[in-house]
Amino acid sequence: MPFLTTVPEMMSAAVTDLAGIGSTLSEASSAVAAATTGVMPAAMDEVSEVIASIFGAHGQAYQALSARAAQFHAQFVEALTAGANAYAGAEASVVQSMQGAVAAPAQAVSAAASSPLQQLEQAQITFNTNLVNAELTFNHQLVSGEVALEQSLFGTDSALNGVINRGFNVGNLLWGTAQQTVNTLVGAPVPQNFTSGLLQGSAAQVFNGGKIGGPLGAFDQSLVVGADFAGLVLGSPPGQAVLSLLPAPTQAMLASAPGNFLAQLETAQLAYNTGLIGHEMGFNDALLTHEIALENSIFGTDSALNGTLNRSFNAVNLLIGTGEQTLNNFSGAYAPQPAFNQSLLTGSGAQTFNSGEIGGLTGVVDQTLFAGVDLLGLLAGR
Repeated sequence: MPFLTTVPEMMSAAVTDLAGIGSTLSEASSAVAAATTGVMPAAMDEVSEVIASIFGAHGQAYQALSARAAQFHAQFVEALTAGANAYAGAEASVVQSMQGAVAAPAQAVSAAASSPLQQLEQAQITFNTNLVNAELTFNHQLVSGEVALEQSLFGTDSALNGVINRGFNVGNLLWGTAQQTVNTLVGAPVPQNFTSGLLQGSAAQVFNGGKIGGPLGAFDQSLVVGADFAGLVLGSPPGQAVLSLLPAPTQAMLASAPGNFLAQLETAQLAYNTGLIGHEMGFNDALLTHEIALENSIFGTDSALNGTLNRSFNAVNLLIGTGEQTLNNFSGAYAPQPAFNQSLLTGSGAQTFNSGEIGGLTGVVDQTLFAGVDLLGLLAGR
């Protein structure tokens, strides 16, 4: 079976050459037209005139044939040009179709893998949002129920000089630690007022405005339970009678010592938690900087292997962040969200996945899944 192989570039070159030949022939015909169609007689006799007339007739016939040949040549060049354009267009169309056919599997693989992951992302964000909202609602109902119980038993929401409130707060903060542990594992960011939503009583009884949660906050509340109880005893008539027997400096010291100690303790704890979060964020930033520098030094880009390397970094970093957040939960330190998770992520907006809204072990799983998708897209793209 015969095959025809056509190179559009060679056809275009042939068209150009033929057009040049046509121009050369036309110029030559024009140059000799006057000399060949109007031949002067060699002499004044009749024979010379007849010969000149014959040559002139031949010249005119040549010019007529030359004109027809030029017209045919022009038509041939035009047809050849159209053919070359048609071949070039057909070849471009075939190339485009082949490129689309080659790219289609990779795009299909990428789309097929990305779509479920995007749905997973949205489902996780929705779950985390509902989880935190449910916790906040439960905590509000818990505190409201405790206040109602206190009022029903003592007729006030600050019974026994606040001792009851402090006791409730100790239990609530331990319960909040369990909630925060779950939130850390599933990567759910919580608002800054999460801890304060677990506390009841006056501003003085809440202690540190709810800025310290977890077991450390529960310990603080238990200390103030003792201080409130001591204040209750010393404020009673028997207690006042005993105090009156003591020297005035001793009375002043007993009255101010618990408050001064607790105020100093609060200041030290807040400074520790602030420094802890600051050091964690600084460490995370340095970690990302070194990872990107390493990637650039090896691959010459900060998004190597179709983003697979960035995703791998992110998975490890979020695992480190889970450990950091676990420590924060027990010291009662609040890490700003989603800024804390974002400090652990590298790569483009698409590669960081959910903009840091999901951290913890769930975020680790997400980044690992997407690392596989990126690697699959890299292989399919080849």
